[in-house]
Amino acid sequence: MSSKNLIVVGAGHLGCRAAEKWRQNYPNAQIYLKTHHDDPARTAKWKDLGYIPFTDASPGPAPTAPYVIFSAPPTNNDHYADVIGEAVKKHWNKSEEG
Repeated sequence: MSSKNLIVVGAGHLGCRAAEKWRQNYPNAQIYLKTHHDDPARTAKWKDLGYIPFTDASPGPAPTAPYVIFSAPPTNNDHYADVIGEAVKKHWNKSEEG
């Protein structure tokens, strides 16, 4: 059986909706929610819901998964395409697809 683990880069409203839907379809998947900065209250809420929140500043290696959703907005970012490319390089692990 292949892994259905997911990383959501940009866990705002849209990213969290995608994570909820993914959880409904794949209840055993590990779902990581990546944000730009840490918010302790939000982190606690997400952990209580079974998600794995993280930022680039989180300790340890960056998580990888066979599925990555990028839902961060391009607000005032002239290098948006580069940011997407870096997220794919850092978090997508095609070999986990099975």
